[in-house]
Amino acid sequence: MSKNVSFFKRDSIGRVDPFTGEQNWSDLQNPIQTEEQTWTSEPKDIDSILNDFCQEMNTTLEEAESKLLSIVSRNNIYFKSKDTKKQALENLYFTALSFKNPSIKNILEIGTGKGDMTSILSTLWPDSEIVTCDIPEYDPEFKELAIRKEDDAFERNINRDNITFHSKNSFFLPTFAKKKFDLIWVDGGHDYPSVAWDIMFAYNNCKKGGYIFMHDVSEVKHDVLPVINYIKSIIPEEIKDLPFAGYLGSNVKTCYLRKG
Repeated sequence: MSKNVSFFKRDSIGRVDPFTGEQNWSDLQNPIQTEEQTWTSEPKDIDSILNDFCQEMNTTLEEAESKLLSIVSRNNIYFKSKDTKKQALENLYFTALSFKNPSIKNILEIGTGKGDMTSILSTLWPDSEIVTCDIPEYDPEFKELAIRKEDDAFERNINRDNITFHSKNSFFLPTFAKKKFDLIWVDGGHDYPSVAWDIMFAYNNCKKGGYIFMHDVSEVKHDVLPVINYIKSIIPEEIKDLPFAGYLGSNVKTCYLRKG
């Protein structure tokens, strides 16, 4: 297994040292190699992983797929790629979760994108209140990071009674997400520092027994994995990993935890 990386330099007792020049932006480009930072397990057959997760969520893969199909069409990327690339597995993960936690009331989505997942969450939990945010057009990162187009499809996805969309950088989450959440989907900026403050906010604003899912956890690019590996060392909960997509093998995961 290849080594994973951490962009945090540490002092002799393992803390991040904020007072030296050791931690700077160049460290993000040339992170330190560490032996400890590894995936929780080697990948096994992807269908076995999906079956195991569905069982954890009190359902079966077939039952979860049937419910998902009742929400979306077979033109949905999950079903179109099921026998080839196995994309958009998060659609299945949230559908399975709806069997275990059918009465989720408060959901936070960090990174609205095109609103496709927002729409699915709204349908899976129609009695919930969903807060979702994405960077505004005037944000300096908008052109590079934003994938949404505020067109008719976007408006259809988010124009629902139980969805509140905020066109704001997630840096400002404390100003508009002023509640505890049963489910948080972290899919905003994937690089430091935004991914760090997104996950920090998610962890500290998730209810006990609630779930946090984190997208695009890659061994080969972005900073989500180093942030998660650091957080693993300071929180009591186990962070588990799931396949991001079948065609990407073990290099990219979707991670989740259940708040204790």
